[in-house]
Amino acid sequence: MARRAKLCWLKSPCVQNKIELNRLEAVKKKLIAQAKKASLNCFVDSLESNKSNCIGRFTKKMSGSASTSSTGYPIRFPDGTPVRSTQDKANLFCHTLSNHTSLTPPVAGIHDKEAVFNDKVLESISSQVPNPLNSVKTIGELATGLLNIKSKAMGSDLISNTLLKNLSPTNLRHLLHFFNLSLTSGFVPGHWKSAVVIPLLKPEKIPDDVNSYRPISITSCLSKVFERIIKNRIQGHLDTHNLIPNFQAGFRPGFSTIDHIVRLESHIKEGFNTNKSTFAVFLDIAKAYDSVWIPALLYKLSKLNISGSILNWLKNCLSTAHSPSVLTTNFLPRPCLNVASLRVPFSVPLYGLFLCTISLSLFRRVPHPFLRMI
Repeated sequence: MARRAKLCWLKSPCVQNKIELNRLEAVKKKLIAQAKKASLNCFVDSLESNKSNCIGRFTKKMSGSASTSSTGYPIRFPDGTPVRSTQDKANLFCHTLSNHTSLTPPVAGIHDKEAVFNDKVLESISSQVPNPLNSVKTIGELATGLLNIKSKAMGSDLISNTLLKNLSPTNLRHLLHFFNLSLTSGFVPGHWKSAVVIPLLKPEKIPDDVNSYRPISITSCLSKVFERIIKNRIQGHLDTHNLIPNFQAGFRPGFSTIDHIVRLESHIKEGFNTNKSTFAVFLDIAKAYDSVWIPALLYKLSKLNISGSILNWLKNCLSTAHSPSVLTTNFLPRPCLNVASLRVPFSVPLYGLFLCTISLSLFRRVPHPFLRMI
């Protein structure tokens, strides 16, 4: 009936035919819902009470909680030997994660550069020049940091987002006071530098290879709120002083990959119109966040007039001298060599800033007619 009414409305799109079509569509949806409910009731009635496994599987499937356990996939050591126990599996994952990066890049003379970078960072930290980034955090900034926190996962401190969203005004003032003390002193709590790491199998990867898993880090909810406040201040500082070039569209609010696509299309059309060739280079960087050299990143931040207590806090938060503990499913602590990969609110914008300065350096060295940054 609904199909006939639709054909009738398409042939003669008047108000009466549209009303009749809407009525029959509503009737159809109601009949489908009733049929589904009747089918479900019939299936439940057919379940035998003595078949507990069948009922359990049905309940898990309906609730969406059926999933493969972390020990469901056979993991092998690099020599091909299968991993037998859960503890060995956790140790293997921890060893692999800790070896994703090295403390210093294997480049000649890198220690001399690192010493120069550290001296510049320490000089910026001890600077007495007033910096608005180091002002006291306000209750409005805290409210912004608490917006849109939906995750139910808790870090090692067992503080949930639900608890933070339901704090009373008095407790919010106490939390703000704690954040301001952390910023002025540069102190980063130990729980803020630890994470529960859950390895998830990448699509179309071999399950028995430990490198086929993507580590998902669950960090402290409290630290992510404070890091979001710091990130908003730094982002506002960079945007206000136009310290990020327009060609850096990634990891910025109000920009997207569409900007790059439009620029690339414009350059290609310009090449056709002027009878010139257009070349493009695309880089796919493996383990991008893990490859960030922290001393160079802190140095770049200091060059962008990010100084004082906020730079000191970032240094203590990201410095490898305070390696966090990475906890796998059986909570075995292991050191992680690069903290940047764990700092969820920080990793994306700081990595974009890190790449941006590299792009600017390349742009200055190559003549403009031969290079255009998109």
